[in-house]
Formats: sequence, C-alpha cells, structure tokens
Amino acid sequence: MDKVTFTVRGVVAGQLHELTMNYPRSCWDGVSAHDRNELQNICRGRVSGWAYKEYGAPLTDEEYAALTVTAD
Repeated sequence: MDKVTFTVRGVVAGQLHELTMNYPRSCWDGVSAHDRNELQNICRGRVSGWAYKEYGAPLTDEEYAALTVTAD
C-alpha cells in the first residue's frame, strides 16, 4: 500500500520535536483542501496527545497552533 508520511514539527516542553506518522496515500491525494486541513489537524491532535502522555501537561493553544505539518 502506498503511504503518505506526515511530519509534525514544533516545540513541546521547551524542546523542538519532530514526529512522523503514516497514512494511506488515498487519504491525501485527490481530496479537497478542507479534508487535507482536517487530516493535518488530526496529526496535530495526535502529537498533542503524545505530549500530554509524555510530559503530563497539555500543549498551550499557542504551542498547538505553532505545530507545522508537512506531507511527503
């Protein structure tokens, strides 16, 4: 199965982090800009959940908004 890799970068607990996750390419190719935005928000949410589990504190609104998501 062909996959798309999302890379999420941002500062979590005062440290720069880069996390990756894979989804089926069909989730990215040929979908609307709205759907792509939703998938990027899902990636941000997964990183936010990871940060909470790892560091015991939620991301601030500013930290969450500053997370960048790229797709390769």
